Amino acid sequence: MRSALLAILPWLALVGSAHALALRCSIADKYVCEQSGCREQQTNVWNVIDFDTSRLSRCDLRGCDHYDMLVARSGVYWNIEAPARSLFAKVSDDGSSFVEVAAVQAAVQVSYGSCQKYKQPN
Repeated sequence: MRSALLAILPWLALVGSAHALALRCSIADKYVCEQSGCREQQTNVWNVIDFDTSRLSRCDLRGCDHYDMLVARSGVYWNIEAPARSLFAKVSDDGSSFVEVAAVQAAVQVSYGSCQKYKQPN
C-alpha cells in the first residue's frame, strides 16, 4: 500500500487531485515510418489519459476513440499500453515529455509532445 502511494505522489502534484487523474497530451511532432523510410506528418490529434477509468482516448476534431489501458511505473516515467490497439506511450512525471508509438497497418507512427492537467467534461 505504501509503495503504491509513493508511486502516485508525483502525479498528485501534476494533476492536483486523486479524483481527477486525467491528462491531455498534445502532439507537437508526428512521424510515420514504413519499410521505405520515415516522413513527418501533420496532425490534429491529442490524447486524454484518464487514470481513474484506466482509459486512453485518442481525439481529433470529429471526437474521441476510447481504449482500455494498462499503466506501469518506470523511473520518472509512466508506461501506458493499449495492447488491443498496438499502442504504447510514455509520460514523464511532470508531463513535459510524452512519446507515443502505434502500429497502424504496415506502418509505425511515432508522436512527441507534452501533457497537462485535464478536467473531463461532464
